[in-house]
Amino acid sequence: RLLRYFGGIPIERSHARNVVDLHVEEFQRRDRFVIAIAPEGTRTRTREWKSGFWRIASGAGVPVVPIALDYATRTVHFLQPLPPSGDYAADLT
Repeated sequence: RLLRYFGGIPIERSHARNVVDLHVEEFQRRDRFVIAIAPEGTRTRTREWKSGFWRIASGAGVPVVPIALDYATRTVHFLQPLPPSGDYAADLT
């Protein structure tokens, strides 16, 4: 309920179809829209990132703003915005 109050969009994980398109449409529909996505795309540890966050940014024409969480100092670092170039592999290097 709290996330919906702040404009959160619920995703039914058992039917998570067209999630990328849903978010691209939200960027087009709203004057302001910010989403936070863990690039792993899951709640468990993985070796590689899933590409959904990049496909949303690319489709919506918005930059990816990486953040780093420093648990030791309890700080959040916002890194330089990265506009998608159209080449997923190149953008992640």
